[in-house]
Amino acid sequence: ASSLALDEWFQKHFSYRFVRVELLETALTHISYGGAGKENYERLEFLGDAVLDWMVCRIGFHKNADATPADMHIYKEWLVNNNMLGLQLIMHGGELIHRIRCSSSIQAQVHSYVSKVKRALPLHSLESLQQLLYTVECPKLLGDVLEAMIAAVFVDTNYSLTRTWEVFVCPLFGSILAQSK
Repeated sequence: ASSLALDEWFQKHFSYRFVRVELLETALTHISYGGAGKENYERLEFLGDAVLDWMVCRIGFHKNADATPADMHIYKEWLVNNNMLGLQLIMHGGELIHRIRCSSSIQAQVHSYVSKVKRALPLHSLESLQQLLYTVECPKLLGDVLEAMIAAVFVDTNYSLTRTWEVFVCPLFGSILAQSK
């Protein structure tokens, strides 16, 4: 793990400095870390899920003008699923994995998954990405954390979809969105 403070690390990697660092800390805290009643990522994850769904649906709607509603649903489900979210977190925010606060048993599942993904890297094509997504199951925690982090940026930017897209979502998903139909 880096000696940089969490907010400094985030600024270095995503060019954004949190005004309310506690949002980022909460986004990285699973309920197993402090138990019921302690601040954890669940509320942020709920909001981040909706923000990410909206962003992907908007792009899919504009990018694929001839797509049927069923096609758009498949597009969204392919991009916004736990395996894809966890993979993006590892590929673009890898050190954050070590900063997630959770029980030791969940941390062991995460480390096992990270090892499997690292053995499969680098991914050279959209097809190799799809193969990895369908063969290695991601711990739910990683997708939840990514969605919570999206919400943390969203709330910290005073609910700006544009800034959330620029700061966090585009750097994580931009290349996949450019390749996908």
